[in-house]
Amino acid sequence: MKTMMLVILALSSFAVAQVQKYAPKKIALTPNSTFTSREVLETLNWPPNRKYCANVVLTNNASKADYMVEIGSRVNIGISATLFSLSGRVLFRTKSRVYNTSISLYQAVRDVCQAIATPETKPSA
Repeated sequence: MKTMMLVILALSSFAVAQVQKYAPKKIALTPNSTFTSREVLETLNWPPNRKYCANVVLTNNASKADYMVEIGSRVNIGISATLFSLSGRVLFRTKSRVYNTSISLYQAVRDVCQAIATPETKPSA
């Protein structure tokens, strides 16, 4: 009976870990982002990005987010994105892209989604 309880406990722990592994990760834009939530949401749902961003959800409630993201554009410098933990630590930063704004935004968001999927990039402090 004791062995059965340990097996059940181990299986339930494994199941919880698997659910957490595939649970959507919520991102919120920082106030300094120069792109709107609508633009970022369209980019997350853009067909080529779906496979990279399938488990990433945009929220406008920063207190419910797993990560903060700042996506900005500056003239003659390009578009870049920075992924932050909730404590403000920089977890990932894309390289700036100067050409076509739409394509650059799609690539910046895809890079952020890939960073979120990387085990080394954790939302904790």
